Amino acid sequence: MLWKSKQWERESEWRVVDTESGLGVKTFPVHLIKSVLIGERTQSEHEVTIRQWATSINSSLPVKEVASVPGSFQMVIA
Repeated sequence: MLWKSKQWERESEWRVVDTESGLGVKTFPVHLIKSVLIGERTQSEHEVTIRQWATSINSSLPVKEVASVPGSFQMVIA
């Protein structure tokens, strides 16, 4: 069973658990992607790649950066 803390419910995030084929890359229709979040520990060269990929599939796709709030489980999105 998987769940997230109530303080994350505003994200309306979906997670996929594939019990049939297990771990690995899963493909989804591109139109289902509404935004891309980049974590605060993402290496700069990976951030460049992520931003290029996001632009290549949809030039108006929002790419946002995530940062933690010290002393809590909260995150802020910029």
